[in-house]
Amino acid sequence: MRRISLFVLFFPVAFSSQAQHENNKAGKITGRIIDSLSSQPVEYATISLFAQSENKVVNGTMSGSKGVFTLTDVSEGNYKMLIEFIGYKKGEKNNIIVRKENQNIILGNIKLSCKQRI
Repeated sequence: MRRISLFVLFFPVAFSSQAQHENNKAGKITGRIIDSLSSQPVEYATISLFAQSENKVVNGTMSGSKGVFTLTDVSEGNYKMLIEFIGYKKGEKNNIIVRKENQNIILGNIKLSCKQRI
């Protein structure tokens, strides 16, 4: 009987903390990487998400065959994004804000410029 009482007492607490943890990482950031001149998709570009105030990667992904990327399980916060691909200048997006009220961020087309050849 004592075990049942403890289970009934702690089960709601455990469920509540799990639900809060899931809600804290419910954000999603999407966009599309394209060439600045041709507007063609940049396939397999590397997307790294950093906390705006730190130089530590907190999430990342690659763009798909149509240049589209999705970062999931993003916690609430202020972020910067670095986009890299061979032959292109690094792209950067700052002040990407994920909040409870604004969890799905759509960045649209992000243009990368080719590096100048010498």
